[in-house]
Order: sequence, then structure tokens, then C-alpha cells
Amino acid sequence: MEMTAEAQQQLAQRRLRGRLTLVVLVLVFALPLVVASWIFYNPQVWTPSHYTNHGQLIDPPRPVESLSLLDDAGQPFDENRLRQHWTLMYVGRSECDLSCEAALFKTRQLRLALGRDIDRLERLYLRTDSQDADGLSGMREKHPRLTFVGGDESALAPLMNLLGSDAHDHVYLLDPLGNIVLRYGPEASSKGMLKDVKKLLRNSRIG
Repeated sequence: MEMTAEAQQQLAQRRLRGRLTLVVLVLVFALPLVVASWIFYNPQVWTPSHYTNHGQLIDPPRPVESLSLLDDAGQPFDENRLRQHWTLMYVGRSECDLSCEAALFKTRQLRLALGRDIDRLERLYLRTDSQDADGLSGMREKHPRLTFVGGDESALAPLMNLLGSDAHDHVYLLDPLGNIVLRYGPEASSKGMLKDVKKLLRNSRIG
């Protein structure tokens, strides 16, 4: 029995719709893979403009090596003292002004907010001049768990070269391998810093 022209037309339309449906299904499943592969092999065409951290990411991390400083007790402070724990290091001078006091307060409250992870984070004050440090005596009383270190120009040079010429009044986060990984300016919020540190501690298998 021959199909009428109308039936043939309907059959052709159903076949066309079926082919179109198949093409759409293939595109839905295949297109994301094609796009992902293209981006993978052409990374220059797309770079994320937003990062989840609140500080400035140091990429790649800068390892601290050949450190030869002294702590307040006159004991050597080398790169091994930065190992096995995370470190928040403030870079300042022999006088602690209001900006300095605010930064130290942030780091102290951040550490206290870590709760059971408090011992995984140490705090460090890097004094970058060789003047009399009596101006820091009040800070030592307010921050008994804060380690103060310093040295002469030649001893400080390797570390200061890593930190950069504008390091003063900034806080740096170092990982348990002694790498500088994040940097915070005076405008950084303690809440944002805490989020960064908590995330790193949660995901870290060391320190």
C-alpha cells in the first residue's frame, strides 16, 4: 500500500526531528569536553580574574633559605625555625606605630580564633633596622607569644630581597616548609586573613 504524500511528508518531518534531537544530545554531552580540552591546550586565552584568598598570592611561593638572624634572647634564628608550623610574619622597625599595633592585634586575634589549631601557627616580628629596640618593649608585654628577630643589613638582605622593597608594615604567611605564600597589606581585614589561614590549615597535610 502506497503512502500518501501527506504521510510521506509527516514521516520525513519525524525523521528530521529525530536527527535534530540526536545532534542536540551529542552537542550537550560533547561540547563541554571540547571546550575544556581547548582551554587546557590554550591556557593563554582564559585566566581566572578572581581568587578565593583574601591576601596577595605569592606565585610561585618564595622559599626562605640561608637565614641568619638573632631572636630577642640572642639565639640564632635560621630557616629551620620556620619549619613544621605555619608562620605569620610582620615586617616592622624598632618603633611600633599605630599601623604596627593594629597589624599585631590582627595576628594575635587570628591565632586565638584558631581554637584547637592554635599551636599550628606561630607569630614573628621581623625588625629591619639595627637601632635600639627599646621601643618594642610594650609590644613584648602585650604579645608574649610573639617572637622578635632581627640582624644587621647583610643578615637581613637575603630575606628582604624575597619580600620586596615595600615589605614594611605588611604581614606575610609562610608555610611549614618555609615558603612565603601570601602577603597582607595594612588594609587587610582580620576576618579575611582568618578565612585564608583556616582554609590552608584544613587542607594541609604538614604543619
